[in-house]
Amino acid sequence: MVYHDEQRVDKPGSKVDRALQFTVKGNPLPYVGRGGLKLEKALEVFHLNLNGLLMLDIGASTGGFTDCALQNGAAKVYALDVGFNQLAWKLRSDPRVIVMEKTNFRYCKLDNFQVGPPDFASIDVSFISLKKILPTLIDILKDKGEVVCLIKPQFEAGRDEVGKKGIVHDPKTHLAVINDILEFALSCGYTLLDLDFSPITGGDGNIEFLAHLRSEKGRAKHLLQIRPEEVVRLAHTNFKQKKIRHKTEKRFVPYFFIDEFRKTVENRRERMFESKRCFHVLTELQIINFAIIDKLNVSFEDGLTVFTGETGAGKSIIIDAIALLGGARGSAEYVRHGAKKAELEALFDIENNDRVIKLLDQLGFDQTDDQLILRRDIAHTGKSVCRVNGKLVTQSVLQQFGALLIDIHGQHEHQRLLDPSKHLDFVDRFGGSAIEKLKQAYTEEYQKATKLAAQCSRYNQDEKEVAQRVDLLHYQIKDIEAGHLQKDEEEQLLEEKESC
Repeated sequence: MVYHDEQRVDKPGSKVDRALQFTVKGNPLPYVGRGGLKLEKALEVFHLNLNGLLMLDIGASTGGFTDCALQNGAAKVYALDVGFNQLAWKLRSDPRVIVMEKTNFRYCKLDNFQVGPPDFASIDVSFISLKKILPTLIDILKDKGEVVCLIKPQFEAGRDEVGKKGIVHDPKTHLAVINDILEFALSCGYTLLDLDFSPITGGDGNIEFLAHLRSEKGRAKHLLQIRPEEVVRLAHTNFKQKKIRHKTEKRFVPYFFIDEFRKTVENRRERMFESKRCFHVLTELQIINFAIIDKLNVSFEDGLTVFTGETGAGKSIIIDAIALLGGARGSAEYVRHGAKKAELEALFDIENNDRVIKLLDQLGFDQTDDQLILRRDIAHTGKSVCRVNGKLVTQSVLQQFGALLIDIHGQHEHQRLLDPSKHLDFVDRFGGSAIEKLKQAYTEEYQKATKLAAQCSRYNQDEKEVAQRVDLLHYQIKDIEAGHLQKDEEEQLLEEKESC
């Protein structure tokens, strides 16, 4: 927290006196994600030593668990997640990290792990029960390999037991969930070693629990030294005290700043629509049988739309779907398990988007309104079918529309700035329509120059071949002259040969 003259400052618009000193209180997060704090506590209270071990991080997301493991001596880490482009660049570029994105662990086999079976595993998954993970893991983990799994009651309890905003408040539900998961783990072949509560709540405020297991198929035992009831009681006592302390903190919010910010946003939004700068708008998105998504329909209103949710909620999967509608490469891996095909469809409002309307005309589409529909079906065999306004098109045509309608930026997109081959594209995009005619003229001149260069190359090649032919003929002439050949010499030689 930042303090100015002993008063907490938590708003970027707050006005302060330059003469007074700023101070920063509290410990900075030592890992790339807050999940690292959960594993940190597990390593401490469960007395775990990761030195030199090969670890599997199931549900890696940004990589909090992975980062914590590496800082505590892990030799290598499989960072596995069903999503993609979430892992922090620090870890993505670390040679000790084996990135396994777009991977649903439920269907993994030992062959999927190129370095060999892991010695240790951590599990931090959302929107899926641990009962779907533990049976698969025991066939992949080394015998006597240890596991730290995060028990999340909101994804284990029944719907009736989950309250508003997906939060489980009842200690009885927490206890029932813990006992159920521990019994299931024991039946799968895991020895139950220890149990504790997570030092921080989940992103939505749910209390979570840490279980320490060991893979001992056929020899599993119940070795817990602490009763689950006691762990639940300690967890609720701990977070209740933190909540009381939080409520007693003084917070000063200058309302006039909020009001000014709201007015600024509204004014900018009005100017944007008045100037017709919003050329293309995604209004509807439908996703069916795609990755972990069964069926999803999203309607987008004017302005900014933000998707929020816990790790593994499927945010990056939605981005994957939009990218595929823009012509990105697809595969059978995207089809939901058990389904015959994945279906993706998006509706765009293209009013005032002259470039898209021009492309439709060039490709012979009959455009009667200001809407455009992109659709893509991916079969379980890997075959992909693309459509624009119901008409079958190739993937390359879909890419042309995608380039005009969709612009996706990942959290590591800034790394492209280091690639010189991308710089010209950045400049062209910055210039936009203002340099479109210049680009077209330059392209035409460049194509002419390329043709002339090709002709010159052919002429030079022809000249070189002529010179080589002349050299060969000169060599052959000299060879003939050196032989001092005489008229009728061949007949004389043949007669001499026959007489011998």
